[in-house]
Amino acid sequence: ASLATAVADAAIENAVPVVVVVREDHTSRRQRANLGIVGTYSYGDELNTVKARAQRIARTWSVSG
Repeated sequence: ASLATAVADAAIENAVPVVVVVREDHTSRRQRANLGIVGTYSYGDELNTVKARAQRIARTWSVSG
């Protein structure tokens, strides 16, 4: 199982939404929904942008999208 799957399983058990930040996302909306993942954000090839991207997501993300 992937890290996202393990986190999603734990989140479902605790009714906590999961937002994933990944280099590339190759999953469909349906696959993410089945895992309980409510948001996926890609950072591309710039690993040094992950922190800034995560901070922006934390400031602006909401369940309603």
